[in-house]
Amino acid sequence: MLSTLASGLTAEMEVVVPLDLRLVSTADLDPRAQVVDVLDPSYEAHSGAQHPLPQWAAMAEQCDAVWVIAPEIDSALSRSVDYLRGCGRKLLNCRGDFLRQCSDKRSTSKRLLAAGIPHPPTRELEQIDQAWLNSTTANCSAPAQPYWIVKPTAGAGGAGQRLVNQEQLRQLVQAA
Repeated sequence: MLSTLASGLTAEMEVVVPLDLRLVSTADLDPRAQVVDVLDPSYEAHSGAQHPLPQWAAMAEQCDAVWVIAPEIDSALSRSVDYLRGCGRKLLNCRGDFLRQCSDKRSTSKRLLAAGIPHPPTRELEQIDQAWLNSTTANCSAPAQPYWIVKPTAGAGGAGQRLVNQEQLRQLVQAA
């Protein structure tokens, strides 16, 4: 997402991308984007602090607008958005409360269901019983043995996701 966004924007404007280069490679970024290593001691906003938010806020003061991209793990994205908005920065992101709601798969599923919006059947492991398994198996359009995707309530980038067959799902339900 970051490389696509930066590539699209660099054609129209100056793009500054603060990154922790220990965690992210710049290989896929558009070379026109200015990359700043937030942990580099020569970085003007470097305060020696372990947390990058004050550094990002200092950099954001020099920008017309800010678009935060962060993994939605441990609410990193919503916390960053809330922090920068609290510093008075113009953000192009959704509000932090909205991001928190959408990053919770259980909450999102319940909201989609309440709004009548179709989505894959969703259950917590503790709520799965044989009747539900039979129902989802009967509605499966695949001619072969059905599979389920088991994922944590919160997380991003596929972390913690597993593709399981019916027997593996039964074992997970029993262990829950």
